[in-house]
Amino acid sequence: MNLDLSQLRHSEIVYGHHCGFGGSEPEYRIQLNHALGLQDHITLLTWLQSNIPALQLYAMEGIYTLKKQGIHFDQSTFQMMELVEKKKGNVQTCSGCFGFTESISKIAKRIKKDYS
Repeated sequence: MNLDLSQLRHSEIVYGHHCGFGGSEPEYRIQLNHALGLQDHITLLTWLQSNIPALQLYAMEGIYTLKKQGIHFDQSTFQMMELVEKKKGNVQTCSGCFGFTESISKIAKRIKKDYS
């Protein structure tokens, strides 16, 4: 089995909106906003196919947002998102000054409800 070392540096990605005392946006929230501004669906599809749950969650949020803007996605994209909804495990999240560990499937279902 080969280990993809490029993925290791991303293992600490936090899913959230405004983190820390100053309420700064996490790195991938900034990248998501940039991708949405460019309607960059390729980046979002790459994130969705990643093995990093936080990236998959950002991707889901972005894909639902672009879909509302009229960008078309294949049915396979929504099937992948359904798999993320069923994923077991937790992801690091942040909201304001607080950091949490939350269920991947719980966050994915919340994203689907809030953004679709």
